[in-house]
Amino acid sequence: MFSKKRFYEALAGRSMPVTRLATTLEMNQATLFRKIKGESDFTRAEIQEIRERLSLSQAEMDAIFFAKKLAETRESVAP
Repeated sequence: MFSKKRFYEALAGRSMPVTRLATTLEMNQATLFRKIKGESDFTRAEIQEIRERLSLSQAEMDAIFFAKKLAETRESVAP
């Protein structure tokens, strides 16, 4: 579901280290790293805040946070 690769690409493209994003989100760095590793889920509010802080498009946000679900949905809809 969550794409670490695309998340890190988005951060790199905006020259934002994970540590700075954590500070910007007012989130403990360890908490953010746990969410990135998949040990904990991002909340809707956190996803929205990350989208705003990184100026992500809808497509970028979907690719990062909902990649697997989108692929499964498209496959089930295909004729």
